[in-house]
Amino acid sequence: MTTQKPLLSFKERALRQAERLLEAGSEAAEVLVHLQANPTPAGFLALGLRAASAYRDATKSETVAAFAHWRELDRLRSLDKYLYEMCKKHFPVEVLSANTDQKALVFSVHGARIGWYVSDGSAEFGPVIPEQDSDEEAFAALGRAVWEDMGGSCCRVVVDDDSKMRITSEDLGDALPSETARHVLERCERFLSHGFHRSVMFYGEPGVGKTCMMRWMASQRQGFVMRLSLDDIEEEGVVGVALLLRPRTMLIDDIDRLADGGASILTTLERLRDFVELLLVSANDVDSLDRALIRAGRFDDLIEVTHLDPDLVAKLIGNDVPAEHTERLSLLPVAYLEEFRRRREVLGIDQAVAEIEELAERADQLTGAYEEAEDE
Repeated sequence: MTTQKPLLSFKERALRQAERLLEAGSEAAEVLVHLQANPTPAGFLALGLRAASAYRDATKSETVAAFAHWRELDRLRSLDKYLYEMCKKHFPVEVLSANTDQKALVFSVHGARIGWYVSDGSAEFGPVIPEQDSDEEAFAALGRAVWEDMGGSCCRVVVDDDSKMRITSEDLGDALPSETARHVLERCERFLSHGFHRSVMFYGEPGVGKTCMMRWMASQRQGFVMRLSLDDIEEEGVVGVALLLRPRTMLIDDIDRLADGGASILTTLERLRDFVELLLVSANDVDSLDRALIRAGRFDDLIEVTHLDPDLVAKLIGNDVPAEHTERLSLLPVAYLEEFRRRREVLGIDQAVAEIEELAERADQLTGAYEEAEDE
């Protein structure tokens, strides 16, 4: 998992600015004392540089001071760059304070005032809101803006190289149904209709269709859908993003990839259950999970998936594939069947089957060689 660098709060940043200003003033005073005893061109140059540095820090402090009675939305720190670029693209802006390189900007976002401190064109910190404004109103306004910006009802949360989150649209239109998925969804909907939120974990070997089931279930529900993978996302940011987007359905892939077996997100999952109607989670290796994660009350249903659903296999490869081919293909991971569907369209059924089986065999050989090298 990528570890995010700790971000400074507004007060900490303002204090840093004041400290730098005092340091520059102190250094300039030392240069003046030295010049009294030894006035040289180099000494005057040093004094000029110290004065320029002091002026720069002073003007920067003035820009930061424009937000003296504002507070930071801490839960959205990991999305600050993404949200700033979105607001800059869509909403009117007011400049509270500015100098050559730094600006205090406020956007009017669906009735909420959202501010950022910007340096050299990039968001340094934010979003911030006036002290008297409520977090709920700011989250609702920004969440509405995000969904409007994407133009869809499903999104995926990903992490960039600088450990910052961003939100991208996701299409569930190609999700395929299966008998298992239908049964689980029907069961969940019965509870949801009585006002009870539900959480389900699908577990089993990779490639048996767990994600396919989750995606299809999400595609059948009304409202917003959010999907994320915890292997590269800081857990503390998950609740903030979910509070921002308010999805009715959330998909979390491969929860077992967390180094601690999911123990670090027990509280996160409990909080998500409070406001996400349907939480769908997948795991490949359930034995690696922390026992507390699968204890009664964490997930309402634990569904073991041992093989691809025949209904899903038929939809992936087609009903016209000969039985002997269907039987062999059904033993392969779902990714191979998706590739088979593409190849059969171009190459025909027989050649596509032969190539997919050869591809799977090579992959098994490479995996075996890699595991042997690790053991050595």
